[in-house]
Amino acid sequence: MALFNAATKVLLGDGQSTSFWQSSWMEGQSLAMLYPALFNHSKRKNRSVKEALTDNKWIDDVDYSLTEHLIAEFVALWG
Repeated sequence: MALFNAATKVLLGDGQSTSFWQSSWMEGQSLAMLYPALFNHSKRKNRSVKEALTDNKWIDDVDYSLTEHLIAEFVALWG
């Protein structure tokens, strides 16, 4: 997946068909690569960008038993 993401460019459009976690739509990288601990902690890894950002649903997907490292990734992504 990392090789695929490095070799492709994602055009976001409306975000309906772009994976929030696994597509390389954020600065040419996937959120799963940028925030691996948070990705592993997420309960819903299959949301589209549009769905995840609508009413910040991606936040509801994060299990609330967060460690200090997970909180740091959460705050970085939220910002």
